Amino acid sequence: MSVVAATDSEPSKDALGMLNLWQACGLSKVIEHAEGLEPILMYLGNSPRQKLTDGFFLNRRLSYFKLLQAGLSQSARQNLTKGDAQSCMWLYRYFAPETRLQLIRSSMRSLEEEVAYKPSIYCPDHSTFKTHNAKWDKHCTLLALEGFPTELSYSSVRAIHWLTSYETLSVQFPNLPILNKMRRSLLKLGNQGHIDFLRVGGRPIQNLKPKTAGARKYMSLRGLDRIALMRHHAYCTYGSL
Repeated sequence: MSVVAATDSEPSKDALGMLNLWQACGLSKVIEHAEGLEPILMYLGNSPRQKLTDGFFLNRRLSYFKLLQAGLSQSARQNLTKGDAQSCMWLYRYFAPETRLQLIRSSMRSLEEEVAYKPSIYCPDHSTFKTHNAKWDKHCTLLALEGFPTELSYSSVRAIHWLTSYETLSVQFPNLPILNKMRRSLLKLGNQGHIDFLRVGGRPIQNLKPKTAGARKYMSLRGLDRIALMRHHAYCTYGSL
C-alpha cells in the first residue's frame, strides 16, 4: 500500500485519513519526545521532497530508517500507553517507506488539523468496557477462585494491551480498511500468546484437558473473545490497564 500526499502543502484525502489515524495513536507526542533524532527530524522537516526521498533511499552505510524506527519505538514505549505504542509502531512498519516519511513530515509541519491523542486505557470509561464487563465478569470470578491462569505469556500480555488501543481506533475511525489488517495482526499475536501459554513446562498442547469451569471457558474461546476475557481478568486483578 502507498499513500502519497498530492503536494508538500496539500495532502491527499487518503493521506490525511492515515495521518489522522496515526496521530490518534500518539504520533505527534512520539515525535515531540524522541531523543537523539533531532538531526534526522530536522532534515525530514526542512528538505525538499525529492531530496528528502533521495537522502533516505540512497543512504548505504548508515540506515536512516533503522535509526528513525529505533528512536520512535523508544519514544513510543516511554510516552504512550502500551497498547497505543503497539498501534503506533505497527503503522510505522505497515506504511511504505515513502509514505512513512511523508506522514511524519506532515505531522511535524502541521499541515493538517492535528487529531488530539487520548491514551487508550481499559477502565469503566473505555468504549467497550460495559459490554465486556457484562460478558466476562462472572467468568473472571471463576478464574480467580480457580487460580487460573497463574501466568500469561509475553505475547498474550501484549495482545491484551493492544486490544484496547485497537478498539479505541475502531470507534474513532470505523471505515478505515487498514484497521482490518491491524485486527489480523492482533489476532495473530493473541494466538501466538495462547500457544506459548499452553506450552509452559513443555507439555504437549493436545494433552491439556481443563477440569474446572473457568479453564474450560478459556479453552472454548477463540480470537478476540479469548484476548478480551484475559484482559478483563487482568483488570479485575490489577485495576485499570
